[in-house]
Amino acid sequence: MADDPMEEFLARERAALGQDAEQFQSASQALSPASQALSPPPAQFDQEWQSTHRAEITSRDETSAAKHADTVKEAQRAIDTFYAEYNERKDRAIEENRAQQEIETQAATRGTLWERVGKQIDMATKASSEAQRSQVRDTARMRDLLQDLKRDANAPGVKQKTVI
Repeated sequence: MADDPMEEFLARERAALGQDAEQFQSASQALSPASQALSPPPAQFDQEWQSTHRAEITSRDETSAAKHADTVKEAQRAIDTFYAEYNERKDRAIEENRAQQEIETQAATRGTLWERVGKQIDMATKASSEAQRSQVRDTARMRDLLQDLKRDANAPGVKQKTVI
C-alpha cells in the first residue's frame, strides 16, 4: 500500500471498476508530465501559502501595534493636558477665593455689629434675583429695624467690650 490516501482510494476504485477504470481518470493523471512539472506539488504550494499568510499577519500585527502605540501616546498627551489645565484653573480659583476671603474679612471687622449686619443684608438682597424676591417674604420691616439698631448708639453690641 502507498502512503498517500488518495492513491489508495484510486487503487481500490480501479480494482472495483476493472477495465472501465480507464474512462475515469483523474485530472492529475490526465495531465502530461510537462504540465505537471509547471505546477508545484500540493505540499510545496501549502508551504508557500502559509509563509505568505504568516508574513501578511506579521505585517498587520506590526501595523496594529504601531497604531495602538500612537493611540496610547495621544491619550496620554490628552490626559496630561487635561490635568495641567485643571490644576491651573483650580489654583486660579484658590487664589481668587483667598483674595475674596481677605476682602470679606477686612469688611467684617469694620464698623459696629449692626453696620456689618446691615451690609450683609444689603449684599444678600442685591444678590437675589427678581424671581427669588417674589418667592421670599417681604423683609422691609426687618431691614428697617436693623437700620434703627445701626443708628442707635446705645444698641446692644455697638460698644466693644474690653477683655480683661
